[in-house]
Amino acid sequence: NDEGGRVVMIDYEYADLNSPAYDAANMFVEAMIEYGTEQPPYFKTHAELFPSKAEVVAFAASYIGEYVSLKTSGDEKMSLERYMADFERCCMLSLYYWGTWAVVMGASTDSEEFDYFALAREKLKQYSELKRRYATGSIFVS
Repeated sequence: NDEGGRVVMIDYEYADLNSPAYDAANMFVEAMIEYGTEQPPYFKTHAELFPSKAEVVAFAASYIGEYVSLKTSGDEKMSLERYMADFERCCMLSLYYWGTWAVVMGASTDSEEFDYFALAREKLKQYSELKRRYATGSIFVS
């Protein structure tokens, strides 16, 4: 942060060996959704909150520095280029995963408190958009 503090990411949800870029990708993707709104579908999308490439590069450089300083064996090397490539794919993976999860939840839950099918449509729409951009070179808007 601007005050020189540290951000520590702890993977409580999965607690296994995911791609180092997955948790960051999921965090940035989820930051675009405001949950708990009062009106249906009970969430709001803020696509403008998706980070720029420069923001992800800055995050990745910091993350990689910590990763390298904590790594006790030299078996796995991480570069900024590899991390960024993984990050782009993991953004799509996160959207696809949560989109399909929302379909399952919508089909198995009779909830008036949250519109899972609307969330599924939104996540899969975002996935399709990032996939389209990825096919042309990068998920980031220039």
